[in-house]
Amino acid sequence: MGKAEDAYYRKKKMQNKAADLGYKIFRYFILAGLSFVILLPLITLLTDCIKPSEEVFDAISVYLSRQPTIRNIKNAFVALDYFSALLKTILLIVPCVAFQLFSCSLAGYGFARFNFPGKKILFGVLIFLVIIPPQVLGMPTFIYYRNFDFLGIGSLIGLFTGTPVTVSLIDSVWSMYIPALLGCGIRAALFIYMFNQFYKGLPKDLEEAAYLDGCGYIKTFYRIILPNAVPILVTVMLFSLVWYYNDTYYSGMFLSQYGTLSTSLMGVPDAIANLLSTHFMVATNPYEGILAQKAAGLLFVLPIVILYLPMQKFFIESVERTGIVG
Repeated sequence: MGKAEDAYYRKKKMQNKAADLGYKIFRYFILAGLSFVILLPLITLLTDCIKPSEEVFDAISVYLSRQPTIRNIKNAFVALDYFSALLKTILLIVPCVAFQLFSCSLAGYGFARFNFPGKKILFGVLIFLVIIPPQVLGMPTFIYYRNFDFLGIGSLIGLFTGTPVTVSLIDSVWSMYIPALLGCGIRAALFIYMFNQFYKGLPKDLEEAAYLDGCGYIKTFYRIILPNAVPILVTVMLFSLVWYYNDTYYSGMFLSQYGTLSTSLMGVPDAIANLLSTHFMVATNPYEGILAQKAAGLLFVLPIVILYLPMQKFFIESVERTGIVG
């Protein structure tokens, strides 16, 4: 009887191992298939960037070029004025993200911890701003920045002098800096809401202990709250960075002559057409321009991918912790 039981348990154990192995193979097969589907556009883009125009319709070199070339990437570099546009983009978005973190974290803390007249109305306006598309406010904002009166001070001076003091912020980085500093930047309402939800999940005992030790509201915020808000700070920072980097609406409206990567990418087709026409390549290589445009798209995505690779683990942990606490 003992031998029969041993044989039964050995057989059962082998069946369980076989089932686990089959599940692992099935899981890896599904994950590999999903990964391929997700990465297929990027793989195709990479292949097209190093593919000569003669191989566009070559069925053999779909994912692997037989004669790789960097000509498309060179054309995209010239058309984008890449390094200059990248530097301008960095000089634009880094201050904007820093200003936005400062203003949105303060505003979110105010909504989460303090009671003041009109709080519910202002919070309703905040939710409304999350929903409303930016195109609705685009024209009034453009007109205001075209005749910027220093938040009403210039118009007040005009009551005494007869002429309002105004300046134009169009094609100036301050048209992006000022909204970010005042909590009105790109997706700022959503970030304030995220901060508000996160702060509500923090225990009030931390702040009450700080108040007993003599800390004021501002000191408590910077010494107690912010060190415990690293997950939401990292999450908002990365989201804000990506949204500012990808922005074409505000950049195209206020900074059409500044030349960020996003606005330069919009003008790539014309720039590449002019570039190729000067080299007499259009007639002999009809698909040269299309491949160069794809290379420009790859160059545009590249900085964000490089930034994400070393930070992906920290970013995922931050999102998870934000969801648990908030």
